[in-house]
Amino acid sequence: MTSHQRLVSALRTLLAAAALAGPPAIACAHQSLYAAMGGTKVVARFVSQTIDKVAADPRLNQSFRDVDLARVKRELTSYICQLAGGGCKYTGIPIRAVHANLGITQAQFYGLVQILRHQMRANHVDLRDRNRLLALLAPLEPQVVDVRVPPPKRKD
Repeated sequence: MTSHQRLVSALRTLLAAAALAGPPAIACAHQSLYAAMGGTKVVARFVSQTIDKVAADPRLNQSFRDVDLARVKRELTSYICQLAGGGCKYTGIPIRAVHANLGITQAQFYGLVQILRHQMRANHVDLRDRNRLLALLAPLEPQVVDVRVPPPKRKD
């Protein structure tokens, strides 16, 4: 048997043993995305940092003027918790209604996403988990960007 054949045989044995042993205890298949990202402590931190940076950026902050940023942070953390399987129930205003008539552009939406990605990375959220969260958030774009809702009709 050549050294190459011995190496291949050893690798097969290791892979078979690993398959029989199952996943490592720390990589629980049932762990939610929310828990994998670090739970409330980490999610609340990167949400807070994201909102602070967006609110401070003149290119992105138009919809954050005269807004209770602490409330926005709590609501977004709760929304992400529910979306990522953290066991929370988002009880805030529907996403479309929150963003209606704010004139949020696609560039502003993607600007926030870019800051969110950076803040998740800065808080050591794994690339796979960052991508999983972004995939869950991506369908929200039509509920955020340029949402127009006519004013309520007056009763005469």
